[in-house]
Amino acid sequence: MHIDFKVVLTFGCNMSLITFLNSFHLFLSALFTQSPCAAGWQLFNSSCYFFSRVTGSWETGRRDCRMNGADLVIVNSTEEQNFISRFNKNSWIGLSDLEEEGTWKWVDGSPLTQQYWSQGEPNHVHDEDCVHMHSSTGLWADVSCDNSLYWICEKMGMD
Repeated sequence: MHIDFKVVLTFGCNMSLITFLNSFHLFLSALFTQSPCAAGWQLFNSSCYFFSRVTGSWETGRRDCRMNGADLVIVNSTEEQNFISRFNKNSWIGLSDLEEEGTWKWVDGSPLTQQYWSQGEPNHVHDEDCVHMHSSTGLWADVSCDNSLYWICEKMGMD
């Protein structure tokens, strides 16, 4: 990168070379510093979240997340649950019992530990194997994986 220092002369006597270089350094730092999350994603703690604007099946949502280097959200804490529940849309999360009925696992294979089920859930009525978060309460329910809902993706933020 070539920097022409003649530009200092255009600032007149009130701006020293040191002041100019400090300002220029701050400008370049801001210009080349990457945001931890891509455009359209939201940062919470060290993860980036994407809240879909379209609906689809659980598998459609998961495929979309994976195409963007993410996966459906895994809820690891009450704080994270509270954060994603502000989306206020019926949304897929990364929890299912697709592998074994009644054994709830996250998309990374980890078992369910913290639970935010709605009262009476999971109830497995009509072959319900995938989990969504209710728009009004933020609590979870098992539903058919073919339902058309929004989804929430999660990935680690860039360092």
